[in-house]
Amino acid sequence: MSLFSDLKEDMSQAVNELVDKNGKEVEEDISNDDIDSELEDLFGDVASEEQAAEATDEEDSELIESILKDKEQPKLTDIDATLEELSDDATFVDPAVDADESEDASTDELEDDKQDDITKEDSNMASEENIAEETTEAVTAEFDDSPADDENAVITKGTKITGSLETTGSIEIVGIIDGDVTCKGKLTISGVVKGTSKASEIFTDTANVTGDMISDGSVKIGAGSVIVGDIKASSAVIAGAVKGNIDVNGPVIIDASAVVMGNIKSRSVQVNNGAVMEGMCSQSYNDIDVSSVFDV
Repeated sequence: MSLFSDLKEDMSQAVNELVDKNGKEVEEDISNDDIDSELEDLFGDVASEEQAAEATDEEDSELIESILKDKEQPKLTDIDATLEELSDDATFVDPAVDADESEDASTDELEDDKQDDITKEDSNMASEENIAEETTEAVTAEFDDSPADDENAVITKGTKITGSLETTGSIEIVGIIDGDVTCKGKLTISGVVKGTSKASEIFTDTANVTGDMISDGSVKIGAGSVIVGDIKASSAVIAGAVKGNIDVNGPVIIDASAVVMGNIKSRSVQVNNGAVMEGMCSQSYNDIDVSSVFDV
């Protein structure tokens, strides 16, 4: 039942039940038609809205059904066609493959960087070696060209040097040198030398030398010295022990305390009484042609 009908019935019942205070019925001055008219005036809009609402409920269901029926649904064929177009326009990238390619690219870049670092390090090492060689050559050239000076270096007793030793002056060795010794001046040895000795003049006194001795001037081997190596000089005086060949452009003097094991090649040889010699002696640097003396 609608709101308007219920209200009308309630109003009619209320009017009919009205009585006065004396118990008399109140005359119905208002008829049902008047009530209907008044109610329509007062609640006409409400009734119309209520009826419209009722009609709307029925119409809404019909409208919804018609919309659902009339609404176009997307077709699968259209979706497939759209996907095909998208597939043609876009390139599918497999994340796993892309990750592998990225990792490979990163590895290649790291290897390239590492190779570049190695190349740079090799280049730096080569440059350092070239610089060291150039420096050595320059120092050697300067050393060879420079004249001997008056400076005198002393390697004291108890001092040991491992490696080559060079000086433009003179040097006195009382300690131990494990390496080659080169000096422009005089070389005096009363200690131990294990290596080649080069100087303008060499003198040994109770020394122990293992290595060749080369001098532009004289070589003097004092008593008590032991030399194991060849001797080459312009002149030589041997008072100690020498095990090696002696090659001297000038005279050689073998003193009474000398012991020589090796060949002697010189201009002349003087052997004092008491000396011990074992080897061949040749005066090949003499000006005399020995072969011509025996020609008949």
